[in-house]
Amino acid sequence: MISKKRYDNSLYDDQLVQSIRTELYELKELPEDDLNFALHVIGNTIVNNVIAVLPRSDKEVDVRKSTRKRHVHLKDDVKYWVGKSKKTGQPYVSVYGGYDTGYKWGWINDGYINAKSGNFVPGIAFLEKAMARSQDTIETIIEDALEDALKDE
Repeated sequence: MISKKRYDNSLYDDQLVQSIRTELYELKELPEDDLNFALHVIGNTIVNNVIAVLPRSDKEVDVRKSTRKRHVHLKDDVKYWVGKSKKTGQPYVSVYGGYDTGYKWGWINDGYINAKSGNFVPGIAFLEKAMARSQDTIETIIEDALEDALKDE
């Protein structure tokens, strides 16, 4: 049996879903400058959270002595880029490791199989942790961008 209180909440839920759809449509209609600015702020936020989550290794010298370059930590080589999809034309933000450390991200995040022992070494899932820390801030940034766009109109 459905109580009247539950019925009233479902009506409220329908209104809530409709308002979320309206907000998403307005987000799609944000001016390109505002959207790019919001994406840059989101990228910077995610980079800061990735840096906060990543541990610093104790290693100070590079194993490849023939290259004679200093060792670069994952924490010191996190970057972001705002681009547009070639297929849809929608802008997006990408967070990645730089030239010296980018190839290590998959191993550190997901884990790897040790070549000598054959054992699986679990990853630290730093990307998932950073995204979880960033989620509330990203939602706030999007809401602020929407409010600013509505104020300008």
